[in-house]
Amino acid sequence: MIKALYVGADYKSLPQLSGTDVRAEYVQNGMIALSAVQTQGFDCIIIEDQLPLMTPVQLIKELISIDSTVPVIATIRSK
Repeated sequence: MIKALYVGADYKSLPQLSGTDVRAEYVQNGMIALSAVQTQGFDCIIIEDQLPLMTPVQLIKELISIDSTVPVIATIRSK
């Protein structure tokens, strides 16, 4: 099982995860994502291209400073 953190406006943007061996935890913005990464373990992080409170680039820099071993596997286009 892969545990992914999905950061974005709408969890429904990832319907292809249904029925797979990926368990995605959804958070709405970068600030919540930073908190989640500090308290939980994730195998990967998926980030939308538009986020409230901080840009994806800012979030990625913060995530790397917390744990550089967790890959950001995709930045997806939000609707």
